[in-house]
Amino acid sequence: MLDNSKSGNFRKEDLRIVKTNKTLVRALLSLLKRRNFNKITVYDLCNEALVSRTTFYVHFNDKYDLLQYCLEDIKKQLVQMAPEERAAAITQYLHNHRSAVSNLLNGANAELRAMLTEFLSGLAAEAFPAAAGGDDTPHRGNLSLFCGGGLLSLLLWLVNKNFPPGSETLVTYLCEMLRALYRWDAGLSAPERRAGDG
Repeated sequence: MLDNSKSGNFRKEDLRIVKTNKTLVRALLSLLKRRNFNKITVYDLCNEALVSRTTFYVHFNDKYDLLQYCLEDIKKQLVQMAPEERAAAITQYLHNHRSAVSNLLNGANAELRAMLTEFLSGLAAEAFPAAAGGDDTPHRGNLSLFCGGGLLSLLLWLVNKNFPPGSETLVTYLCEMLRALYRWDAGLSAPERRAGDG
């Protein structure tokens, strides 16, 4: 038989973990509005979130780990939307968090670029359904990686150009292009895909 007092303690602990994680995510987003990601330290995050360094390290290994958690949270929200709503949601997010996106991408090192490409590739893979008949080939993974790289390149260009007028349309066009690529892939038979890989 389960001890209710113990399960109540686990629930309290879970809530504390969720609350601390959300507080640290808010701190990261707040700092990104004002400062480049490369210049944000764990000390800065702890001061902004009003948590101790010990508490931070109980939850995350470093600021990259916190960023990964933040990206996964964004991804969960996006994949719950209908595909046609995602382009608008991404565009709105970029518009509302312009300075944070700029400060994340400006001067991004190799580790950060790899993390963002992986995130965007995963988002592309989640955003579009698998090929009809469930034939999910390695070709599809390569297509997702290509899409992730394209999305990151577009974001870097937007940041470098300071989000010029018409940026929202560009993001929408890119999302349409990705949808077309995935429809093309879904329309190929398995032998055609394998022949294309060789």
